[in-house]
Amino acid sequence: MRTSLYDLVRPPVGWRFDALVVCTYSADLRSVLALPAALLSDRPGGDLQPRAITPAQIAALRRICDRTVIFCQDGAVAGADGLPPAVIELEPLVNAVRLEGGGAFHPKVWLVRFRDDRGRVSLRLAVMSRNLTADRSWDAGVVLEGQPGRTPRDDGLTQLLDALPDMVRRPLRPAQAALVRDLVGQARTTRWIPPKGLARPDLRLICKDQTWLPPPSDSLVVFSPFLTKPALRQLRATRRLALVSRADALDRCWGEAVTAFDRRLVLDPPTGEDDARPGQLHAKIYAWDRGDRRGLAIGSMNATSAAFSGANVEFMAVFDATAALPDGVSSLLDTLAPVLVDHAPEETSTPEETTDDRPARRALSSLDLTLDCAPDGEGWRVSLRAPNPLSDADQAELIGLTFRPATLPLDQACPCLDGLAERQAAEFPTRLALAQITGFIVFASPTIAPFTLRLEVLGVSEDERRRAALQALIPDTRSFLEFVRALLGDDAALQALLNPGGPAAGWAAAAGGMGGGLLELLIRAVADDPQRLELLVEAFDGFGAQEFERLAPPEFRKLWTAVMAAREPA
Repeated sequence: MRTSLYDLVRPPVGWRFDALVVCTYSADLRSVLALPAALLSDRPGGDLQPRAITPAQIAALRRICDRTVIFCQDGAVAGADGLPPAVIELEPLVNAVRLEGGGAFHPKVWLVRFRDDRGRVSLRLAVMSRNLTADRSWDAGVVLEGQPGRTPRDDGLTQLLDALPDMVRRPLRPAQAALVRDLVGQARTTRWIPPKGLARPDLRLICKDQTWLPPPSDSLVVFSPFLTKPALRQLRATRRLALVSRADALDRCWGEAVTAFDRRLVLDPPTGEDDARPGQLHAKIYAWDRGDRRGLAIGSMNATSAAFSGANVEFMAVFDATAALPDGVSSLLDTLAPVLVDHAPEETSTPEETTDDRPARRALSSLDLTLDCAPDGEGWRVSLRAPNPLSDADQAELIGLTFRPATLPLDQACPCLDGLAERQAAEFPTRLALAQITGFIVFASPTIAPFTLRLEVLGVSEDERRRAALQALIPDTRSFLEFVRALLGDDAALQALLNPGGPAAGWAAAAGGMGGGLLELLIRAVADDPQRLELLVEAFDGFGAQEFERLAPPEFRKLWTAVMAAREPA
């Protein structure tokens, strides 16, 4: 069954989103910006990435920020350009992990918590091969549901969650750390309900202290887009039926692939008129026959030495799949036969050498750069500063290095290596508006694909930058009222955004004035949802008194004064 990444986080009927922890190797910021629409919308499927950020979306973003934590490999956030000022809201969400020894943080795990009106908790766990990006590759995953119970048990999931706060480059904020601890406790007592045909999962954290390989078996099928020769030699089976990978990966390991596997296959999906460039294989699946039992493992682990040895952090869900694969694991190949073809290297071809820019990324990240900011006339002067020295070898890796804030377009990148090499500030040549200043800085060079690091911003507070971003995105009364309604939980604005011709589109007609139901939304927040009210108070403080008076219509200001009076303790 084909499923959108965003469908994984959409609440079941009668439930609402409450919390999310994401582990991913790579991420792109536009996909993260799309999360609120997926979490708070009831529209399934599709591409939710926004063309522009609306007041409803920034309100939704603020609603989920305190309830969402994302962990990704340091240096693996994709390069971005022209991001809206709302990207400031993402800075606390995206937490970089840097492993000792140079391994990769590679799990693809999403843990979502939902609540219903009675306060009951339901958890959803997705174990996947897919990263938090808009990549078109063919991925695989499994979704498990469950509700916390009373009997605690530790497994790979609780081990991973327990370890996350100590793996990040910068400490989590207290609220984030508390959220992760809370989810650890609930996951520890949850019995996961697997899809039909699969037994209860064995959740496996793979790391330096605990490795995993498919068990010795009668026959084996492996799906892995990336390969190494030693890893292929480690796979143990009487008959290794098929290795499904990418052509370039197979070509580089052809001798071992031929020796180890009966068939070598690649993905060859049919191409439709609207799909001129079908994505490549990215799924990681191991399936085996052992006697009259079948096994299946899905997750993040490629057939590579870094994965098998525990140098990386990986995550797999392992199942007894006897009921799902009664005819043996060869039936997987039969099912996928329409999109697979046998592969052999061209006689005259030699495998292309790939450029590995990860050492250069690590070198740059290890500098612990900061973004220094200072007011200068009507704008702000920003500079990169490196407290740690840059070695001659690192300088050679970074020749031609440029930088720019992710809010700026590609053509505004400027050189920075000379300044960093001399441990002096590398100043950005143009002055920025406060709403353009973000800790997400994009680096690139002739040999390094654009990537983003989240730097510490010095010289201006996060609150000041958030205030400037809010003011830039909400310039008038109409957008102010849209923002207020969305922040209070009226998701009609998001529904209209995602389905402009649908039944929710009429909400906008009322947004120019007070709009129906705003009083009820405020009363409900005062009585039942003080957390939403606090979000509104924080936002209005961010506008400042003068800006609030300019944006809010008189009738709303009068209503807000009454709400604040009712909120004060007697």
